[in-house]
Amino acid sequence: MGGDHPDASPIRVGNEFYLTHSSFDYAPGLLIWHSLDLINWRPVAAALHRYYGSVWAPYLCEYQGHFYIYFPANNRIFVVHATHPTGSWSEPIDLGISAIDPAHVAENGRRFLYTNGGQMVELMPDGLAVKSRPRAPIAWTADGWFRVQPEIAAHSAIPMPVLGRSQEPFFDPSDQFDSPELGLQWGFWRQYDPVRFETGKGFLRLAAQGKNLGDTSVLTASVGGHSYTIEIDVETEPGCEAGLLLFYDPEHATGITLGPQGLGIRVGNGLTFTHSLDKATRATLRIVNDRQEIDFYVRPAGQPWQRTRESAEISGMHHNILGGFLDVRPAISAWGSGNATFRNFKYWPQINLPAQMIFRHKVSKSLDSNRGFGRVGRTLPQV
Repeated sequence: MGGDHPDASPIRVGNEFYLTHSSFDYAPGLLIWHSLDLINWRPVAAALHRYYGSVWAPYLCEYQGHFYIYFPANNRIFVVHATHPTGSWSEPIDLGISAIDPAHVAENGRRFLYTNGGQMVELMPDGLAVKSRPRAPIAWTADGWFRVQPEIAAHSAIPMPVLGRSQEPFFDPSDQFDSPELGLQWGFWRQYDPVRFETGKGFLRLAAQGKNLGDTSVLTASVGGHSYTIEIDVETEPGCEAGLLLFYDPEHATGITLGPQGLGIRVGNGLTFTHSLDKATRATLRIVNDRQEIDFYVRPAGQPWQRTRESAEISGMHHNILGGFLDVRPAISAWGSGNATFRNFKYWPQINLPAQMIFRHKVSKSLDSNRGFGRVGRTLPQV
């Protein structure tokens, strides 16, 4: 599973496996993944189709042939349920518990939810409401240790769940936008408005929102690997600025955009450079991530590839410096007015430089910040 998929909660259904994980600030959320061997996974559904807040540490379980996901959103526990892991899933039900890290346990016909801090709450038989207030269930010994059941030992063997079967090992997030449904690789930042976009017939049309990156909801795709290349064709209407980004949050992103002022290059510390592009309204944009060294390429319609003079260094774009438990994701964006039309999103799990290109305004002036978020004039071999 390439990309950031923390707090995974797996379940076995017959000889197949499903899991979900924290979706944080992206929607659709609670993506459901499927596997035949616990090694190779593919997304097959999403349990949340709106933005309900930051979703952390969900718990996927089955009880008497029905499936449940208990999850915290903004520090309150909710539940959704379905007859199968692929859905369709219900709307979230607020259990009225202020907690995180839920885990479902059933014993002797009774159902319980364990949460952070060692708390336990009994659920109603349908698992969709609370029967009792939270309490601490652990019994402690006289010398201050909790009791462990005698049949549990540290050296107990864990049997292999099921013999694996052949499955494609790599999930490619590339998208031709042929489907009328948004692909499961995509997630909007802190919003999900199906009226804002149209997809299918080989394009994704996205309505511009806000005045800049700080007040728009970008559309992201989580990918893995330390080096990769992304590319997309973008066409803008008058008043719209749109482009391709590597996005951590609205304050920390780098990318290349096409808009009324021409070509915009944003380095990770928020500094933006603008270049004239002869009033072009359509171009193919490419970003090459070479182990956190970022280079930008543009190919206006009917012209050769060009590499921009600006590049970026984003090794400081991670949770230990910025907080938020987020990851750097490829993203597309549109702000201003009108619409942007995107076509042919491509992903390569390695560096992929254009075969022929020219260089724009080559300089060597450095703009590196102390967090390693900006750079101008990184030297690359010419091709």
